[in-house]
Amino acid sequence: MLKKCDVMDKNLAREKKKRLIITFETTTAPLKLDIKGKACGIPGRTIPLPSVISAGCGLAWRAELSDRESLIAFMKEQDIRWEAMYELEMY
Repeated sequence: MLKKCDVMDKNLAREKKKRLIITFETTTAPLKLDIKGKACGIPGRTIPLPSVISAGCGLAWRAELSDRESLIAFMKEQDIRWEAMYELEMY
């Protein structure tokens, strides 16, 4: 069983790094990206919208910065419309 201090030590060991955050106007877009992306091996995952961003829906897609171009191509191919892309320091 983990003690509270063990959990805190793991969080301290993680480092923040810049991540690509993609926002959407509707909740269906990130869900579509999640379903189709996982089926096609697209990197990244759906996350709650970070509090420093204001966007149309409460979900976002988080991926590595290096995956930007492949994500754009995939979303265009799948007709998934995004609102904006950000680079944020995150865990």
